[in-house]
Amino acid sequence: MEEMVEPNIAMAEAVVRAAAAAPSRPRVVYTSSMAAVRGPGQEPRKGQRCFDEKDFNSQSHPENGWGEAYQYSKRESELRAKSLAEELQVDFVSLCPSFILGPERGSSDGSGFSVSMVLSWMKGEQKVRSLLIADVRDVATAHVAAAKAPKKGGRFIVSTEVRPVPEEVAAVLREVVAPAWGADSAKTITAAAAPGDGPACMRPGAHEVRCTQQLRSALGLTCRDALVTVRDMASHLVSTKEFCCLGVVVVFVNRLAMLGMHWKEAAHTPN
Repeated sequence: MEEMVEPNIAMAEAVVRAAAAAPSRPRVVYTSSMAAVRGPGQEPRKGQRCFDEKDFNSQSHPENGWGEAYQYSKRESELRAKSLAEELQVDFVSLCPSFILGPERGSSDGSGFSVSMVLSWMKGEQKVRSLLIADVRDVATAHVAAAKAPKKGGRFIVSTEVRPVPEEVAAVLREVVAPAWGADSAKTITAAAAPGDGPACMRPGAHEVRCTQQLRSALGLTCRDALVTVRDMASHLVSTKEFCCLGVVVVFVNRLAMLGMHWKEAAHTPN
């Protein structure tokens, strides 16, 4: 609780207070997460078949390990920051991206979680599993668009709407890996079996969230297809000089650094 939740809440509130104290009183575009929208095994609101921006995680608890502590902290940070923004009359927009994947701009020298996960799929070390995916380029564009949007406030899920089937993702990875590392390497890429339990909307191939229309109308954004994101990311990884030469994980994706470079690009791209 102390290591995960309290610092996240404190930092979120500090940003809002800083905006309130600034002479220009800038809009705060807060990076939340799908973790703030739904928790493990959570069903959509009554009468809804999938999740949308009105849902909040009601299942995660900080005492249930690191994963749920992180999810809880994202929900609490967003709610506390929004409440404080209303109190201090600060314009506040929250964005809730799903699992962020996509190509980097250039190479780097570490092993972030998302890159090491995708590389483990590509090397046949782990089975490909189903995720609700957001492209890093779309997430960056969403931040810039939210900062410039004429309408105040709002909460947006930034994501594709359907979880891809693991075998579809595995097939894309094989297509990328085969010409780069050989057909034998591609054959090691396998897909995990689809889970048969949990909410129907969170199963592979299911419509998990509803966000496309809201993103398009309010931010002018249409998210890339998840399989395009996977292909672009895998193609970047196999083309990275250090990885191709050494055959080891040497590419680093730090979520904020990755977003930062794409923010810069998006900020200079006409809408």
